[in-house]
Amino acid sequence: MLELDHLAVAGTTLEAARSYVEEQLGVGMSAGGAHVTMGTHNALLGLGPGRYLEAIAIDPRARAPRHARWFGLDSFAGPARLVAWILRCSDL
Repeated sequence: MLELDHLAVAGTTLEAARSYVEEQLGVGMSAGGAHVTMGTHNALLGLGPGRYLEAIAIDPRARAPRHARWFGLDSFAGPARLVAWILRCSDL
């Protein structure tokens, strides 16, 4: 069965993505972490059991991966915005 796992908001910087979410929703986000193999980092907002909103951007301190980053971040431009909804599948 497919279920919503999380929503992803991208920005040219993590601060831009995080500020967008916080301004639009009026709530703060928690520090997330780094995705070393993708060269990205994030901030998180819980939306209920097993669901969250992720602000994500390229981590300028990370080494660039040899493959494309998630959500088209390598060519991302413009204002922060919702870029994806991510599902999980319990019976795959």
